[in-house]
Amino acid sequence: MKTKIFLIISVLIISSFSGCSLFSKKYLKTNSEQHQVSIAGKRKMKLENVSGNITVTHSSDSGYMTVKATKEIKVSKKNLDSPFDEIRIIIDSANSVINIRSEITNKRDNGFFKISVGRESKVDYEIAVPSGLELEIENVNGEISTDRLSNDLKIENVNGDVSLDKFSGKLECNIVNGFFSAETDSTKGMDISTINGSVKLILNSEMNARVKAETTNGRITDENLRFSETEKEKKSFRGNLGSGSDKADIRIETLNGKIKLIGRNEI
Repeated sequence: MKTKIFLIISVLIISSFSGCSLFSKKYLKTNSEQHQVSIAGKRKMKLENVSGNITVTHSSDSGYMTVKATKEIKVSKKNLDSPFDEIRIIIDSANSVINIRSEITNKRDNGFFKISVGRESKVDYEIAVPSGLELEIENVNGEISTDRLSNDLKIENVNGDVSLDKFSGKLECNIVNGFFSAETDSTKGMDISTINGSVKLILNSEMNARVKAETTNGRITDENLRFSETEKEKKSFRGNLGSGSDKADIRIETLNGKIKLIGRNEI
């Protein structure tokens, strides 16, 4: 009982100092910015985001990558038309790794208490990168998608789906809560893991790959693919695609989710 009373009193005190801003109506404030970053002498791009969708596409410009960030945050009405300094996009390209991150400031509406109770924010990224640059993406809440990438790619996503279209690089992807889907004609290797979420992989039956899939709570299905040397059990699958000796490894593991391996209709 004493704990409840203390919490109520604490909220009331904070509210009195902040002009009751904890309970005031919030308005959506948005802003977009775009950056062109040289990749000369760079080997890797790393993006860290807390909340928002991330889209990465192939760029034909071999010397630069483009970063577009759309920022959103809910603020009180008096700060709706003020300069957008609540979220900063930090791009550090001083060394061989281009580091990009979203930084949310601790500034309160009245500048008195530096807390962020009840604030909602996100940053959506649209990034175009040339081939040859290694990519690493970390996100907490939001979807991640790519289009026609041949780059080596590492993804860590907590809550959100991941979809890769026409992907041909080397992949490492770990998802806690979310669905994974990808389409590929060739690969340098894929390592896919989900805790709560299914996996759908569309493959070319002529590609050279060793496929291994395992699930704890789910099932594994394959259709329209010509596997050889297959080993099928209730919760696991092994098989080879193609006839070449230089095979890439495709490994898929889910804790709670289905695994679907699909070949294109024309095969």
